[in-house]
Amino acid sequence: MKVSEVITLIDRYFPLSKALPWDNSGLQIGSWEKVVSRVLVCLDIDREVAKEASSFKADLIITHHPLFMKNVKCICPENNLGWIAAYLIKKNMALASFHTNVDVASGGLADYVGSLLGLSEMKPLTEEGLGRVGHLIQPTSVKTFVKKVKEALHIDQPVKVTAAGKKISTVAICPGSGGDLIDEAIRSGADCFVTGDIKYHQAFNSKGLITLIDAGHYHTELPFCSLIASILERETGLEVKISERQKNPFQCM
Repeated sequence: MKVSEVITLIDRYFPLSKALPWDNSGLQIGSWEKVVSRVLVCLDIDREVAKEASSFKADLIITHHPLFMKNVKCICPENNLGWIAAYLIKKNMALASFHTNVDVASGGLADYVGSLLGLSEMKPLTEEGLGRVGHLIQPTSVKTFVKKVKEALHIDQPVKVTAAGKKISTVAICPGSGGDLIDEAIRSGADCFVTGDIKYHQAFNSKGLITLIDAGHYHTELPFCSLIASILERETGLEVKISERQKNPFQCM
């Protein structure tokens, strides 16, 4: 199977044409014609993950966040981006990223995370297809739902919560950085909004209007790995591994 065929397969589930205009999803490094036997899947690639991919003898690395997002004016081994690019080229490993196309697509990351949280009857939170709004089987307390979020997303550290003081039955979610969508979550009628990277003033201005659960950028998007891995394992004969060395850049101390 070639790199181009793997990308075409993922595109069938999550069309690259649906990626937001500012995004850079797709092939990042390597040849479309490269033959693939092993794939490493991760949220982000750093030096440790690149070395892990080499040890695994991966032909292709698939990430959620693109390596190249903004205009790149210099690739040098003294910075992380340059080091990773040079290392992958030296080791003849291809890199492809699937970002906002997976975020907005039906059956994509938002739907997958919503299902992990027990939501039903989900619909997009925004016109662009970002986020989801769904319903719990029965109303639950904030404390109980926070516990559910932490268990479902395998979070072993505290999460930030602003409780609106009522039980939760309708939930809005946006995996990743969703602080700018709080107003949309309130307008949707959600009792609770689960996302990451919420700023102080965003939380303060919504106090009493909606319960916010900032479960972190990393943990709300990490399910991308199992979502992509399951598709590759189901649809191909490739050997697929989810990175064991990827880590949340933030640690609670």
